[in-house]
Amino acid sequence: MSKTIKMFLAAACVIGTAINANAAPLDHMLTRGDQGVFSRSNQLALEWASALGLTGMLMWSDSQDLG
Repeated sequence: MSKTIKMFLAAACVIGTAINANAAPLDHMLTRGDQGVFSRSNQLALEWASALGLTGMLMWSDSQDLG
């Protein structure tokens, strides 16, 4: 397949996607939910757990390189 045909098909896909996105929007407004799983305390716990987990993995992988 020639390069021109590939570029034409890629452009057609991009244009088609843009047209479909405007014709039938999939996004919609959601109500704000700060309760349950999405509460601020749970968000902060996840943030700290991620930071500690990443730090632990970095330290572990660094100690493996010293051997």
